Amino acid sequence: MTLSHSLFGSRCGIIVSCDVHELEDLRTIIRDTCHVRGVVGYKLGAMIATGFGLPTAVENVRSVTDLPVLYDHQKFGTDIPEWCSSAVEKVLAPAGIQGLIIFAHSGPETLRSCIKACFSFGIVPIVGGVMTHKMYLIKDGGYIGNDSPTKMYAEAARMGTEYFVVPGNQPLTMTEYVDRISKVVSSPKFLFPGIGTQGGDLRTAFEAAGQHAAYAIVGRQIISQKNRHEAALKLCSMIPSKQKV
Repeated sequence: MTLSHSLFGSRCGIIVSCDVHELEDLRTIIRDTCHVRGVVGYKLGAMIATGFGLPTAVENVRSVTDLPVLYDHQKFGTDIPEWCSSAVEKVLAPAGIQGLIIFAHSGPETLRSCIKACFSFGIVPIVGGVMTHKMYLIKDGGYIGNDSPTKMYAEAARMGTEYFVVPGNQPLTMTEYVDRISKVVSSPKFLFPGIGTQGGDLRTAFEAAGQHAAYAIVGRQIISQKNRHEAALKLCSMIPSKQKV
C-alpha cells in the first residue's frame, strides 16, 4: 500500500528548498512563504540537519506551519541497504519527515530497501534518477551509466512509487522521463529542481510535465531574495493555469 497520493494538498505548486545554516533563518523563510497560495511544502537538506539535528529542524518548521516536510540528504541511497533502511526507521520517521528524496546510486538493493522502509514507516518515497548539473551521465562526461536513470525509475515504479524527481533545467530530458514513467505509473507526480540559477524556466518545466501533477523545487530564487514573500508570490503566479485544477 502506498501513501504518496496524500503528500500534498494540491496537484501542483512550489516546494521551498530551505538550504540555510541557521534555525532562525529557517523559521523566517517558513513564516514569509507558508501562507502564499501555491507553496505546498518545504525541503530540508543535509546542511541544516547535520548542523542542528533533523528532529530540531522539523520542530522549527512545525512551530510555524503544518505543510509537508521533505528530506533530501544530498543524496540518500548511496550506502548499503541495511544502513539506509535503518536511517528511515531510526532517524527520519521519528523526526516527522513526510517525504524522502532518494537517488539510489548504490544500486537496486539499496533502492528497494529505501522504498520498503518508507512505506513501512509512513514516509513517501520520492525517487530521482537524473541530476541537474553538468557531467552527470557518461555520455556527458560523468560517471553514471546512460541507462541508469531508466533503471532507477523503472524499479521504483515497480515497487509502487508515485513521486519522481526529474531535471527541471533539462526540458527535453524531463519530457522523455515523464513520458516513460507515465506509461507504467497510473498517476505519477513529478518534482523538479534546477529552476533559476541552474538555467531552468519555471513555465517550461511545468509544460514538460504535461497534465500530470507537478511541483517545482525552488531554493535560491526565494531564500536569497530580500523579500521572500514577494518572491514566492511571483513564482506561484507563474504556474500554468492548466495545472491549477
